[in-house]
Amino acid sequence: MADERFAIYYSPAINSGLWAFGSHWLGRDAYSGDTLPRFEVKGVEQVLLDQVTASPRHYGFHATLKPPFRLKPEYSRDELVYAISDFAATRKAFEMPRLVLADLVGFLALRPDGTCSRLKAFAAECVEHFDHFRRAPGQAELEKRLGQGLRPEQRLMLERWGYPYVMNEFRFHLTLTERIGAGLRDHLRRVLNARVTSLSEVALEMDALTLFHQSGPDQPFRVIHRFPLARESGGGLQYAAG
Repeated sequence: MADERFAIYYSPAINSGLWAFGSHWLGRDAYSGDTLPRFEVKGVEQVLLDQVTASPRHYGFHATLKPPFRLKPEYSRDELVYAISDFAATRKAFEMPRLVLADLVGFLALRPDGTCSRLKAFAAECVEHFDHFRRAPGQAELEKRLGQGLRPEQRLMLERWGYPYVMNEFRFHLTLTERIGAGLRDHLRRVLNARVTSLSEVALEMDALTLFHQSGPDQPFRVIHRFPLARESGGGLQYAAG
């Protein structure tokens, strides 16, 4: 399918509180594809919440590692799946800083509370390792990105890797809203802070890679499979749970 896309993301385990929070906030479960009941936000109608979460709902609750891409014609979906499985089995899970709610240039997202050099290096490795599967974007797609006011460094990333926010421009985050006005953003931040505080008390790990799939341009992204990273225990490698 020429228009299908794949993406390699971090997503929480399906049985975790973080996954339940993100999926119910966005109103969709990217594993099942089901529409979910949303949190009620005092003073904000559900139709407005649908609007301010439209894009993150479309992509599913996640943090980007290898941004969405189309496969080169010489590769198959099965070959990509095998490559991710092999990669994950030979990389160890690691702890990340706790998540906090942050305002990222006008949209709300969950971000690590502090820097994590291992996370940044791991994301860069994902971008580079799987890049031979990526078909180069067309001119129209490039021009659309270039029209977004990118800085010179981001333009270089776009030209080399097909996406401007990788390598040194990478910021790990799980998106919760579109870019929205300051008043609504502040209100939602106050509402979400209480829920995020309880989630941040649980240790966060980079414990798996999740392959997402989009069957066509207007279709939402769905989870294909979650590939656990390895763990070291008793001198041998074991797969992470979840």
